Amino acid sequence: RTAGSYARRGPVREPYDRVLIVCEGKKTEPYYFGGLRLHYRLSSANIEITPANGTDPMSIVSFAEARLSEYDRVFCVFDRDGHQNYNAAVGRVSQSAEGHAGTLVAITSWPCFEFWLLLHFGCSAAPFHRAGKKSSGARAMEKLAAHVPGYNKGFKNIYELLAPMTRDAIQNAIRLQRENTRTRSTNPSTRLNEIVQYLI
Repeated sequence: RTAGSYARRGPVREPYDRVLIVCEGKKTEPYYFGGLRLHYRLSSANIEITPANGTDPMSIVSFAEARLSEYDRVFCVFDRDGHQNYNAAVGRVSQSAEGHAGTLVAITSWPCFEFWLLLHFGCSAAPFHRAGKKSSGARAMEKLAAHVPGYNKGFKNIYELLAPMTRDAIQNAIRLQRENTRTRSTNPSTRLNEIVQYLI
């Protein structure tokens, strides 16, 4: 065999959807989805995870739209917490042709991604609000740290740690969605169960 035949091969494209996950964060969400991809042995040639050029919802949607033609499905993962153009970004996705077709999907969380992580430990419809200098997102992170000591935005093994409770989190999210439909509430809420179920 030639030396070239021993070279490490790149990821192999598999016969399932080519997916792009555009994240608001540069660490937390990519670490989580990277862990999920590894856990289920999904090909990185099929499942690409990337932060957008900006962190506000509209920047995430614009970044996703620019790359739509390369993928079967594109997910925009962003938070409600403090963003002025949150509603505009959700509307832009839902009113687009790709949004109607299900190829462009807004995966939102109120107040933040960490609320999805909290659902691994139980279901609660208690809303999150700003308190003093602490945003609603910071308060959700504080609550999560009570379950995951040392949790921060750079917590690399978060999926591996929570993997055994994924099914519980999915069921808790579905229960909360039903409750929110009944009460017409969006605080708290998350659609992250949808992308996790899809990837699984």
